[in-house]
Amino acid sequence: MPGRPSKIVTIQIFILTIFCGLAFMGANLKKDEEVIIFPAYAALRPDRKVWTTQIHAWVFEIEPASLWRKGALALLAKSLGLSAQDEGNRFFRDRAQYFLADNEGRKRLNIEIGGSIFQLNPTKSNGHSQTVLELHDPPAAPWNAPGKIALQTIPHPPDTRRFQGELFFLTAAGLSVVSDIDDTIKVSHVRQRDELLANTFLRQFQAVPGMAEHYRSWAADGADFHYISASPWQLYPALHQFFKQENFPDGTFHLKQFRWKDRSFFDLFKPGEQTKRQACEDLLRTFPQRKFVFVGDSGEGDPELYSSLAQAYPSQVHRIFIRETRGENDAEKIRLGRVFASLPHSLWQVFKNADELPKALNMSGN
Repeated sequence: MPGRPSKIVTIQIFILTIFCGLAFMGANLKKDEEVIIFPAYAALRPDRKVWTTQIHAWVFEIEPASLWRKGALALLAKSLGLSAQDEGNRFFRDRAQYFLADNEGRKRLNIEIGGSIFQLNPTKSNGHSQTVLELHDPPAAPWNAPGKIALQTIPHPPDTRRFQGELFFLTAAGLSVVSDIDDTIKVSHVRQRDELLANTFLRQFQAVPGMAEHYRSWAADGADFHYISASPWQLYPALHQFFKQENFPDGTFHLKQFRWKDRSFFDLFKPGEQTKRQACEDLLRTFPQRKFVFVGDSGEGDPELYSSLAQAYPSQVHRIFIRETRGENDAEKIRLGRVFASLPHSLWQVFKNADELPKALNMSGN
């Protein structure tokens, strides 16, 4: 009969529907491939009906022990200027495996957030996927009260693994602490290349004394945390473990993209001002009613970055704290005085030890 689909076409449509449904419900991961879902924040739109968030995931495969892996470790160590003896260092082996991982492109991930399923954008050639999602806000939604909830991937049978992440639902108004990592809360010695290499790849991470305690005090008063760094995403597993061990408050992470197999390898230890600026401005624009406290160090460009942000967003920047790492000398005093010359002195503070920081962040004014 004209206009009526044949049985074959109907069956084909049915099969295609089933196939698409299965593809949506599960990830096309192989058994040796892993997923990291990085901590993210969600913001409630002005209409107070929809939350928006950007989910960032990484799909990769850790290369098994082999002659290729041994050679790759040796090449990475040599490229970093490390010795042959350093190749056997347990911290180097553990952290290097993420730099040597096989990034998996064209992978589909589906995640569950609060009982709803969302499909993420396919991963790119670097294994990363970034997807903006809209989460509707019914009265019974698990994120109805601001705070942190877990999210997880949907497994594809027979794979039963579920990779988890964290999503922070932030109120429109409130207080956010944006903190640098290296030489602000973690001892790195960024300006001394040999020490930076050792502290990044060869030693257990060491916290700047007292910083975790102060951050916990600020978190207890209601502050939310965002950690920014020029470190690459490959160091996130080690950083995450360090944060848990030292009991730093949970928060979102904002690191830089890096692949050691191409020319971006040479950017590993270059300052990450652009990465940091982008992360800070995204937060300031997303939460125009929030107050922000910026914490960094004097080793590189944190003072200049934070000063420029305070001038561009004067109603939002509540305080700036700079840890002094270059030594107390006239040149450094002149530099910081010049950088902050246009800002009220009550807005910024240079400190050497954590006990010089306030235990509480007064929100009554700048």
